[in-house]
Amino acid sequence: MTKLFAPDVQDLERITLKLRTARTYFFRWEGDSEPNHLLQADGVFNPEFVMCQQARVLADHVKAVGKPLFIDDIYAHPLISRKDIVFGHCIRAFAGTPVFEDSSVVRGVLCTVDNSKRDWSGEDMTVLRAASRCLAADLEYIECA
Repeated sequence: MTKLFAPDVQDLERITLKLRTARTYFFRWEGDSEPNHLLQADGVFNPEFVMCQQARVLADHVKAVGKPLFIDDIYAHPLISRKDIVFGHCIRAFAGTPVFEDSSVVRGVLCTVDNSKRDWSGEDMTVLRAASRCLAADLEYIECA
């Protein structure tokens, strides 16, 4: 049985601070199931919940293609429909990278989001990819234990 693993909240906060973004998420899939993610506590509009859900939609895309995705401006990207923009995005920029198990199976997506348009630098991409490799190593260690 696979043990549930999630990075420590402090790990995600460190990545957020290093990248100077609004929030960092890790979505993990158990087989083909839906990812574990934040749940909405009530029916009230909660920007944190909406931000998480919008990040998850893009994380689903990263999982499907198995490649990193860096979007400088959500409003100008073809993955976002006009309907989505009218509904209201809490995020404006997205950067996500897959976390692999055995170098082939995507088990999760590490992503960070921002409230404003931004140009992701090579250093930003390096930080996020390095963090995802650390998560992959942790996943392998825990599943072997």
